[in-house]
Amino acid sequence: MNTDYDVIVVGGGISGAVCAATLQLHGVHTLLISETRTLAHNTRSVEVAGHTVAIQPPVWGFTWNNGGAWARCIREHNLPTRLHMVPEPQLAILGKEERIALPLMMSARALTDSLFQWLPFPLPDDAREEVEQILNEGMLIPSAELSEMHDLPLAKWLELKGVGDATKLVVLSLTALLAGLPVTTIAEQFSVYGAFASLRLTLLTGDGTVVLMEPDVPRGLVVPLADRVEQLGGEVWKGSPIDRVLIEDGRAVGVRTKHGRTARAQHIALAVGNPRLPAFFDSLPPELDAPLSKELPLQHEDLFIIRVFDRKVMDISCYLMIADLETGLFNWVVPDVELAPWNHTEHGQGKQIAVVWGSRGRAEGLDSQQEFEDYLDDVGERTFPGWKAATIAKSAISHGHHWMNPLYIGPKVPRQSPTYESLWYCGDGTTPVSGLGSEQAAFAGRHGAESILVALGKPAPNPSLLKT
Repeated sequence: MNTDYDVIVVGGGISGAVCAATLQLHGVHTLLISETRTLAHNTRSVEVAGHTVAIQPPVWGFTWNNGGAWARCIREHNLPTRLHMVPEPQLAILGKEERIALPLMMSARALTDSLFQWLPFPLPDDAREEVEQILNEGMLIPSAELSEMHDLPLAKWLELKGVGDATKLVVLSLTALLAGLPVTTIAEQFSVYGAFASLRLTLLTGDGTVVLMEPDVPRGLVVPLADRVEQLGGEVWKGSPIDRVLIEDGRAVGVRTKHGRTARAQHIALAVGNPRLPAFFDSLPPELDAPLSKELPLQHEDLFIIRVFDRKVMDISCYLMIADLETGLFNWVVPDVELAPWNHTEHGQGKQIAVVWGSRGRAEGLDSQQEFEDYLDDVGERTFPGWKAATIAKSAISHGHHWMNPLYIGPKVPRQSPTYESLWYCGDGTTPVSGLGSEQAAFAGRHGAESILVALGKPAPNPSLLKT
């Protein structure tokens, strides 16, 4: 078969960049195609009144996958990226002045003590021991074993453990808080992996954490990895939306862009979000039917509002989670100049910048983006009086939630297509799973690359990863 490349990787985000750079590092002639003109479009920073504001900091699972999949790429390719640990967040109840510190709680006892302090509903004292016991069990599951529990319903697992209703409510509510979804959705749709990966790979319990990347995810990770592909002899196409994956005799042999450009390769890796996959085929491969159908009713959006103030309005220098007991919503406020001053050297003097966001997946009665935007503005004003009057610039960004696909129970997109030979799925909605958000995206790209290396007859650089 005449080919232009060994592998074509479609996807200009974390999954695609990690996949392509890993392949090219091991001598595989690779073409990386970004459908958008700018790489890492979904994790892009936003320019507001001369300020560069990152709306999606990466999750670093530093105890998973040999220190984290994207962190390993940073080391392997010797990228000049810097990471800043996020200060411990705080919790506030809307309408109340008290704020509760949320330090790392690496034991179930410490976490339980905090939960009984700040969960927004009363719990019987005799539930404390059982809550601590079940959280301890979930926090002790080895990460590889936990990854295999992505299809075990959380509600069923709790039932098998024989826990009481109060304990179920605590675990479901904690998961709902972290995921930005209603408790009913968690009970119906989330897996054991979904619950405890969310808990363990966020700001709370120490298996991983949220970090701030300097300069940001696109410029600190994705763009440098794409540059490495070219430096090592591969190619990168930008602004090349895919029209079709080319199929011949049951085999994926190349791609055609909407501009009429074609490329052929021995293997095709689709490192994109699951909702993008149907557009690449005349007829949807059967393995995609069930996963994509499952995800449709569960997709929702986060709304980010960036505000630039002409003076100091907020008295925080860390992430602040605001619980609204009237609506059941949890919203976040981030003081960006204080946390990421490298983006504001010239323009941050005397000004303050806030990123506030909430999940529209939980919002009842706030059907339009404008209604939810007004609600978030009111949350800011009630928490920090003068919020609206001090605003000199504002931008709202709606961001789709696709990174949670691996956390749900139900069928998932396989790594290798059983329908078309040489076709691979390497986006973050694929299985196997091992990580959260940006870490799962990087894991999918790396696991896909190592699987393709084996298919090409090359030794996998990390055979243990393929067993995950």
